[in-house]
Amino acid sequence: DIERIEVIRGPGATLWGANAVNGVINIITKKAQETKGGLVTASAGTAERTIDAVRFGGKIGEKSAYRIFAKYADRAEFRSTHGGQDGEDGSLIGRAGARVDLQLSDEDTLTFVGDYYRGKFDERRITAILSPPFAERKKDDAGISGGSALLRWDHTFSESSETSLQAYYDRTVREEIRLDQSIDTIDLDFTHRVRLPRNDVVYGLGYRNVRMDLDGTFAVSFLPSIRRTDTYSAFVQDEIEILKDKVYLTLGSKFEYSPYTGFEAQPSARIIGHPAQGHALWASVSKAARTASASRFTS
Repeated sequence: DIERIEVIRGPGATLWGANAVNGVINIITKKAQETKGGLVTASAGTAERTIDAVRFGGKIGEKSAYRIFAKYADRAEFRSTHGGQDGEDGSLIGRAGARVDLQLSDEDTLTFVGDYYRGKFDERRITAILSPPFAERKKDDAGISGGSALLRWDHTFSESSETSLQAYYDRTVREEIRLDQSIDTIDLDFTHRVRLPRNDVVYGLGYRNVRMDLDGTFAVSFLPSIRRTDTYSAFVQDEIEILKDKVYLTLGSKFEYSPYTGFEAQPSARIIGHPAQGHALWASVSKAARTASASRFTS
């Protein structure tokens, strides 16, 4: 279902925000119109015992389409090759979901993407206890489940102006030896792109709310166990054509407020030239922030 994978080298905070420090890997999936019909895949092996998937897509009217899918994966634990202890990290997971692309009019499209997963993985931990020897080794099945839903509205004003409004929700639940956690994320994004004769301007606003319920143990605990964070952001970027089809200068900045680090401005400037067909030379100077969050300390 993947159309392409973009590897964007260098800090990408202006468009992507905090923690895009060394680069961005952007995975773009196919529209539902490109995955009509049925597809079944299956595999078998010793390490990856089986990975199976089924997908079906079809039309909705003349210009709209949908696809539904289900996947199942059974992975064995990593085995020691030198007489040591095995990894005890096998996993079973199932996932199902759907995508719908609706062409509401010549100017408006509505996209829905959603999925749900559930599974378990083997877990081995050494945890602290109060009595001698003050540590014990535990092995158990850790449960994982969750899902996500994305709704995006794209509107085209003209060949040189378009907007996008996106709402996203994600829920993650993990039941582990040291810590049980459930994390709910709500993300809202608005962008507007304007193409001028020698400029390509894009700007936008964003808001993210994260609610974490962290039910700890003697070994790992968080106070308070329930916490909520709100992050606000805005960005603007202009790609300027210096020499037609040869040299481009890109200027922009992301402005972000996080309760952990406060206000961050993340500017960037990049110049790229194409001296010959298939060749490019570029240089940039950027500032990209790395921000903390409570969930970073749970692994």
